[in-house]
Amino acid sequence: TMEMAAKNYVKYTGATISEVVKMASENPAKAVGIFNEVGSLKPGKLANIILLDDALNVRRVYLHGALAVDKASNTQRMVIENSHKNWESH
Repeated sequence: TMEMAAKNYVKYTGATISEVVKMASENPAKAVGIFNEVGSLKPGKLANIILLDDALNVRRVYLHGALAVDKASNTQRMVIENSHKNWESH
């Protein structure tokens, strides 16, 4: 998972948090040609945000600006959207 990759990157290289963020978001978005939509927090881009604790564990996930996963309160909502239907599972 990207969570484990980020932890290993820090563990084995001593990378900074900003280097980890670039490795996990900006670089992949650029590699697949979607950096104009995702990969950084800028006006006009999708608001997909992952909040981590100090040990780089995922605590919250926001997709399109909406809370999708909240491990801090032990609740999880998966929202999947496509052109034909929207559905949620709790």
